[in-house]
Amino acid sequence: MSGFDRMVEIARRKLGGDPGLKWVSAKAVTGGFLIEMGKPTRTYASGPHKGEDDWRKVPTREAIVTKEETEAAERAYEVETGKCSNCDGEGKEFARWTKDEGTTYQPCSRCKGTGKASQ
Repeated sequence: MSGFDRMVEIARRKLGGDPGLKWVSAKAVTGGFLIEMGKPTRTYASGPHKGEDDWRKVPTREAIVTKEETEAAERAYEVETGKCSNCDGEGKEFARWTKDEGTTYQPCSRCKGTGKASQ
């Protein structure tokens, strides 16, 4: 789970824990991020967006997620799983993408490629 996904989960918990809430936008604010979430109840029935969520007239709610909350969630993940919170135990992280080579990875900067939680 990426750091952003972790922030979305924290925001979802702050807004009542409804698993149907999806993030709409994220904005950097002093001390953290403002995550806007909503729960679409309809999907497009036809056209080029058929089957996708219909966000028209969906009420949204906002939650601020602080850096401290994100760091605490990362520490809790590492204690619970024993895996690095940056790479989810894979030992690699995104380095770059090019048209010719596609996605290239490098050793995780947090765990140095071991995939294990830092002590």
